[in-house]
Amino acid sequence: MENKTPAKTVESWLIGLDASLSRYANDFRSLDYCNTNTIKYFVAQEFENFTIKPSNAHRRMLLNAVAKMQTPTSRLGLDSPTPRTLIPRRLDYSSDGDYGTTQIESEPGFVYKSPVELMLSELEENLDIAEVELSSLNEYVDTLKMKYCDPNILIDKTRTQCSKCHLREGHNRNKCMNGVCEGPESCNDLDKHPAEKKIMNEAVASLRSKQKEVDSMRQELSTRKKAVDETQASFKYKVQSALINTNLNKYTFETGNGRAVRQTAVNNDLHILEKHFKGKVPANLHRESKNFQQIINAFNKNYLPTRAKSGPNPARKNLEARGVRFPNYHPYCASATGSDEQGCSTWSSSGADHDLPPQKTEIWIVFRMIWKEVF
Repeated sequence: MENKTPAKTVESWLIGLDASLSRYANDFRSLDYCNTNTIKYFVAQEFENFTIKPSNAHRRMLLNAVAKMQTPTSRLGLDSPTPRTLIPRRLDYSSDGDYGTTQIESEPGFVYKSPVELMLSELEENLDIAEVELSSLNEYVDTLKMKYCDPNILIDKTRTQCSKCHLREGHNRNKCMNGVCEGPESCNDLDKHPAEKKIMNEAVASLRSKQKEVDSMRQELSTRKKAVDETQASFKYKVQSALINTNLNKYTFETGNGRAVRQTAVNNDLHILEKHFKGKVPANLHRESKNFQQIINAFNKNYLPTRAKSGPNPARKNLEARGVRFPNYHPYCASATGSDEQGCSTWSSSGADHDLPPQKTEIWIVFRMIWKEVF
């Protein structure tokens, strides 16, 4: 028969996680979460019913602890505000110029973040946890101070101190009517008890060390944010994440370690957007990003016809008379590849062979003509 671990009370469970979490015990009990058998069914939405609103760091600590108590089949994915999917379902992407073809807003699981954004997010989360630990150490040191050397107890240090009971009542060890002092709680003199003094000194040292760590993390986060603001002031860096999230299938692809970015596609479309917005980042980037694909598709649709309006080649008739064939691109072919399979191009010449590309000899004729014209 399987041995079950005895259930802990909510107070014991909270103190076991961190002393600073004990303040939420009454709120858990008010929702009928009295022990670990019931706490494992707690969900994040119930924080709204707490009278003492937990900080973000405390929320993460509590939710992670709750998730660890659940079985693999019943875990609810409480580590993040929304359930995450490793591979989001396929998006319907279309490049026909119609607006609203992307469905990124219906994908709550995956949101692209740049490496810099991920780094800053991780630093902020680590700082939150370190600040909670610092707060807990502060409370621990304050508790020890009240226990071992209560400042509310006034001691007359002008009177003789007994070496047996450690009280300053004017008597010595030989005339002491009290028992041996059991600890600083009795005499309020920490110096007379090396074991307790060592505990106090170690707690204070840990507090100072944690304070230095938190100060260092704050400084690092501030410095990195400042550096990011200075180096990523360009249009590209500010708009890139918003652009990628408008169509994940277009700008990312799946790998064994998650999704990777198609940087060429991103850079091409960023260039189009930068020209459209004249290098100025939209004031409301989130709202304006819904129009990004419409802007890009409109630009791509008009780009090839614009190039075709440059006029006829004045040397074409001359070259065709010498047997040179030129490809004819259809305007509806947005990505003219020159392949006969897609019907995007045909070869025209004065001869009968319309379906053959120019041969090496014909290319050599063109090269010689250009050479004579230049030199």
